[in-house]
Amino acid sequence: LQRVRELTVQATTGTNSDSDLSSIQDEIKSRLDEIDRVSGQTQFNGVNVLAKDGSMKIQVGANDGQTISIDLQKIDSSTLGLKGFGVAGTALKLSDSITQVGASGALKDVKLDAVAKALDVDASTLTLHNVQDSTNGTYVVSSGSDNYAVSVDDATGNVVLNKATVAYTDATGSGSIKDTYVKVAADPTTGDATGFVTIQGKNFALTADAIKNGGDAPTDSTGEDVGDITTKAEFKGASTADPLALLDKAIASVDKFRSSLGAVQNRLSSAVTNLNNTTTNLSEAQSRIQDADYAT
Repeated sequence: LQRVRELTVQATTGTNSDSDLSSIQDEIKSRLDEIDRVSGQTQFNGVNVLAKDGSMKIQVGANDGQTISIDLQKIDSSTLGLKGFGVAGTALKLSDSITQVGASGALKDVKLDAVAKALDVDASTLTLHNVQDSTNGTYVVSSGSDNYAVSVDDATGNVVLNKATVAYTDATGSGSIKDTYVKVAADPTTGDATGFVTIQGKNFALTADAIKNGGDAPTDSTGEDVGDITTKAEFKGASTADPLALLDKAIASVDKFRSSLGAVQNRLSSAVTNLNNTTTNLSEAQSRIQDADYAT
């Protein structure tokens, strides 16, 4: 976490190029991945101590109820509030203003709930991007490695996945219609944003209208097989707002948990010392009794 904070301080310097920020982001991601690995794999006596919330009881005496409880916490990038943490993003934040074609004003509080429900994913994993600029209404939502063409409702700020109705002939030679979501990638020739659909494992490019405003209204389109086109590298996650404050909070959370574990460790040390004293006293008592027996 301290190293991530150092990198974040470096990233906030305005002299960094896009390449510099990308390199910094790569190391930050590696550091956060390592936090997740440590969380999932740290064990004591076969118990994962950082992988989930829970409680562990340790018997410290000879009688029932003589135990010490240890409260365990899940500590990973998600619980620390660092999931999706970034310093080199180009995505729009949900609070950013968006102006659509024909819109009289700017939208705020853009909502990705409908997209998350349609794709069956958590809305927190989605990011919204401008393909070109905010005036042409061309937007992209990134979900994992996939980028989907979307539209933003002027009145509500809801983001809706664009669809295309595609006519094609399947392997049997019969005609079929498929209503499918439009994905976005880079044109293999120009590098511009290109809408495409995937039919029977092949990608077919659509017209430019297919990736512009249209909500879920079907668009009659024909396409050209464009092969294995790839997503645009420019579709990155949003830069984290107030990253240093977020990191300070995460570090404070770890410090608090360390203090809690340290206090329990001190209690266990005291319990061990007490048990050793008890053992010594019992041994001395036994020795005196034996001496008395011999004397008798």
